[in-house]
Amino acid sequence: MDIPAISARNLPFVIDALLDFPDDPRSGLVRLLDVSEGEAGGLFDAARLLGLIDAGDRPADLASLMRTASLVARRDFLRHYLERFHPYADWKRRLGQGFDELEAARQIRAIHSIEQSPAQIRDRFIDLGTYCGSISENATGFVVTKGAEPDLGRLVSSIINDSQSAEEVLIDYLGTVRVWEKLPSPVREHLLVAMAKLTAADSPDEAVREAGLAMDKYMEDVGNSLHGGYSGMTMGQSAQKLLDDAVLCQKHRGYTEYGTKLRNAAEHPDTDAELNGDSWSFSARTAVTYVRSVLDFIRSADAAVEGRHEL
Repeated sequence: MDIPAISARNLPFVIDALLDFPDDPRSGLVRLLDVSEGEAGGLFDAARLLGLIDAGDRPADLASLMRTASLVARRDFLRHYLERFHPYADWKRRLGQGFDELEAARQIRAIHSIEQSPAQIRDRFIDLGTYCGSISENATGFVVTKGAEPDLGRLVSSIINDSQSAEEVLIDYLGTVRVWEKLPSPVREHLLVAMAKLTAADSPDEAVREAGLAMDKYMEDVGNSLHGGYSGMTMGQSAQKLLDDAVLCQKHRGYTEYGTKLRNAAEHPDTDAELNGDSWSFSARTAVTYVRSVLDFIRSADAAVEGRHEL
């Protein structure tokens, strides 16, 4: 593994370059930051490594919100991705255990087969961690920042600028905080991004896709927690296996069939043979209905797991 030498404060600008200079984002980044081609390449490599962008240099859905976020929120978004990067997470955990920065880096280098020296790893992680608030410096060295990681609901809400936060809307619809807090992190993230897309009102197909991914991840998590063997399944396969394993009932299948078909249309709008080369589009009203149906399914499925039958 190679961890490029970059300036952490420049990393969020990769998202800006991809969205503002779609024809040539790397040259756009050079112009935005007044850096060399090599430095711009290192920033793209680092963004790919942390999951801010994918292998095709497309911004991750949550990371794309950085473009309109405040400077403080951009740091919080970066922290969200940094703390999910396993080498950094392992290094930070060792700081919390009492290891010094260099010794922790030496261990991480061995565990993750990192090309850089321990001193280089230490310096790069310190730059990233201090910039986004994941670690801080005191008289004895660098320490793990106290408190929870950034609240994604707050971050998304600060961008969509609504009177009620995205998280509050989702909790209200699900009925209780308990149901929301039980959801695994990927499910919550996809739902929050779906809310942001709905509020933007210019990308209903993306809202459908995000909500569909939330339903997919939810079924996978429920199935794996109760029986195992759900990882890698398609959305339809997970739904059928939940029926076969008697986790859900046939009534729930209506939700999952609707969820699968509309998500497929959002992800592959121009591959439906019935349309003779045309493609599907989504209205804002359909997107709202779809997100609500996903939330209804999650609420009903959660009740079914607990032995209640509610629709």
